[in-house]
Amino acid sequence: MYVLEDIVTGARSHLTANGYSKSTICHYETVWRRLCRWCAANAPDGYDGSVERRYLEEAGLASPQLTKQQRFVKRAVERLIEVAAAGAPAKPTPARKCLVPTGMMPAYGLYEAELARRGLRAETIASYLSAVRHFLSACGASRPEDLSPMSVTAFSRTMSGYSPQTRAAQLYVARDFARTLAGKGLCDPSVAASMPMIPGHKHSSVPAAYTAGEVSALLEGRTTGRCPLRTRAIMLLAAVLGMRAGDIRALRTTDVDWRAKTLTFVQSKTKVAQVLPMPDEVWLALADYLKNERPDVGDDRIFVTSFAPYHPIDTQESFHRSVTRAFSEAGVDVSGRRHGLHSLRHSAATNMLSDGTPHPTISAVLGHSSTNVTRRYLSIDVESLRGIALEVPTCP
Repeated sequence: MYVLEDIVTGARSHLTANGYSKSTICHYETVWRRLCRWCAANAPDGYDGSVERRYLEEAGLASPQLTKQQRFVKRAVERLIEVAAAGAPAKPTPARKCLVPTGMMPAYGLYEAELARRGLRAETIASYLSAVRHFLSACGASRPEDLSPMSVTAFSRTMSGYSPQTRAAQLYVARDFARTLAGKGLCDPSVAASMPMIPGHKHSSVPAAYTAGEVSALLEGRTTGRCPLRTRAIMLLAAVLGMRAGDIRALRTTDVDWRAKTLTFVQSKTKVAQVLPMPDEVWLALADYLKNERPDVGDDRIFVTSFAPYHPIDTQESFHRSVTRAFSEAGVDVSGRRHGLHSLRHSAATNMLSDGTPHPTISAVLGHSSTNVTRRYLSIDVESLRGIALEVPTCP
């Protein structure tokens, strides 16, 4: 049996020694204080694995289906005995990688060369090859000539929990791979022919969007994060200008014309140059962040990390955490809707539609390649759809 207060002290020291931020340590301590109160009432004789299991069961954390917050709480509790017993938390089990069988490596290399010959972007090639690795690791064949319709069946079973869109994309790549091999005489053409066709268009789902009132509440709310000015500037760029997260991350100080109040940048997705006028609210938010909150770093990228060593933000996790926190603190109901930065881009589009902005103008602002892409947002412009609703016929 362990003394709970002692192992909490040891776990806290481990977090500090390994460079965890103060806010992260605070989250752990909140969980541990709750655990200490429970143990004082239910397990006064000491703490061990059986007490841990009792607590997790009573707290509803023994189920395999947990939210992200619940998984964090469970991990914080389990960390205590791991540190007490071994001096450090147990290393998480690494995710299983999709490995290409040795006999398939020549075929895999041939397909990689074929994708490069087609002139595809590096990101697209990486996505295709990831899908091929998934297919080859799941199909059960060790050589190209061993591929058969049964291989396709084995592969399809591994995607039972995927969305229709994801299954369609994976099968498309696997079909293309099999056709490439068949064209070289390396496998039977029946392999590609046996790939099922699954409807899964990327625009088949309804975009997550928020009303103008909800967006206003989000932008006017008080954010308690470490960089509230950065969070507000980021949200305004997405909600007002409809910018993608990748383009916001890539913004540089040289992209801002402070006199003309414009942003000039090249979209990372379409490679199309954009010049967007900045409303005063966006212009002032950017200036406020740069002047009063952004640390002085030797880089001209606008948005940088909130902890030293400071550097440009290169992943979307930081943006997502900040926006998710802002939604929660503003009291906006996100039930059944995505609530990341991209949902604010959807909101900008739908709110422009609601205001009667012409489709070509919205397409230009969002950088869409075609107005057909913009029409996707009609599916959630309820007020406009009311005018073309058909009457329900009465029963005779």
